[in-house]
Amino acid sequence: LWKATKDEIETHQLHSQNIGYQMPTSILKWPGNGVTAMGVAAQLAPYIDLNNNGIYEPQLGDYPDISGDEAVYIIMNDESYMPDGNQLRIEIHAMFYQFSTGNYLNNTTFLNLQVINRSNINYMNYHQSIFMDFDIGNYSDDYIGCSPEKNLLFAYNGDDIDELNVGEGYGANPPCQGVVSLSHPLKSGAYIMYDGLNSTSDTSFWLMQNSFWGDTTPWLNPLTNQVTDFIYPDNPNNPNGWSEEAIGNPPGDRRGMITIYEPSFRPNTVICSDYAFIY
Repeated sequence: LWKATKDEIETHQLHSQNIGYQMPTSILKWPGNGVTAMGVAAQLAPYIDLNNNGIYEPQLGDYPDISGDEAVYIIMNDESYMPDGNQLRIEIHAMFYQFSTGNYLNNTTFLNLQVINRSNINYMNYHQSIFMDFDIGNYSDDYIGCSPEKNLLFAYNGDDIDELNVGEGYGANPPCQGVVSLSHPLKSGAYIMYDGLNSTSDTSFWLMQNSFWGDTTPWLNPLTNQVTDFIYPDNPNNPNGWSEEAIGNPPGDRRGMITIYEPSFRPNTVICSDYAFIY
């Protein structure tokens, strides 16, 4: 994890060439370049390259190129020191960032994902999912739902009081939480149940991404008996809709997943997506 702040960067811009300036580790160690001799890409985390030579040189004034007032950068891939032949050669660059404001943005965390295909394979029917274990205060009394028209998965308390549970709980007027796809329309929105309909196997997750239960049966809206891509898609304030509130489910621990889709993922290309985690 690499964390950098706007304040650190602005100070670095002003004082990087001053005698006695102590460069923060966050700027010094920013992973702008990879060691190509080890098979790592030359360009990794984004940075401002003042002399445009393709080398991250903070001692010459270069600095991380972040979003927001504070950002955390993560790089992940499926390489292995003992390759088994199943590596996709997919690399994920994630930038989580926040703004310091006096409005709703102060309670919002943003995520930019850059997914890089470093293989020579054109992957078809690319699905990408965000898994959410909401745990709003007391995790044992929640509901879940989605809003396809808003590209939103959300969770909320099952009643008006979020009771204490091991020291956690908001009490009266508990908040709700959600994740919004800002860049892509949702292909599906799932409520994940760890029972006979779902499991944690690769096959089960692939089925959920494609709107099937783990036993390969399609999702059905019980009010219309129609195949659907979204579980509990209606406003909980609508007494006639398909929501946990309307049908009177007992509250409990809730986990969910949203999925976006691209028809193909060509070699040496990047799929960019953006999300907001709202509270």
